[in-house]
Amino acid sequence: GVIGTQDSALLVLEPDVDRKLAVLRVPVRVNGSTITYLADAGWIERPARQFRGLLAETLRASGKQLVLEDDGTAGPVAQRLGGRLVDMGYDAVTQSVVVRFEAVRSTRGGAVETRRFESVVSGVSANPAAIAPALNRAANAVAADVAVWMG
Repeated sequence: GVIGTQDSALLVLEPDVDRKLAVLRVPVRVNGSTITYLADAGWIERPARQFRGLLAETLRASGKQLVLEDDGTAGPVAQRLGGRLVDMGYDAVTQSVVVRFEAVRSTRGGAVETRRFESVVSGVSANPAAIAPALNRAANAVAADVAVWMG
């Protein structure tokens, strides 16, 4: 494990999301503007919270600093990582799973940096048994890219 003080820690915030990701259902883009939800499949917890946990776990695995998840109780920290989870769902038009995250990192000194991360897994058929592992793969790829960027 990594030992550090809260003062030197990285705090991972729950990302903001649009309405389509504020529910326990997997969004499916049917065309340019129409979103429906995958039948017979849902999230165990809100995608934003799941993604925050995945980011924190991936960053912890790098072992470089103490990583905390924001539960509203944290005081001052060295860095914060938040942003917007733009997509985490299935695109029926392209038969692909898309995870898109606009990351925002800020330091106590006031420096702010943003970057967009995206992972697309194509060739995924429109059923939960195919979509779930593809979403997992895409989310892990994005989290790994974010960890490198934070490195």
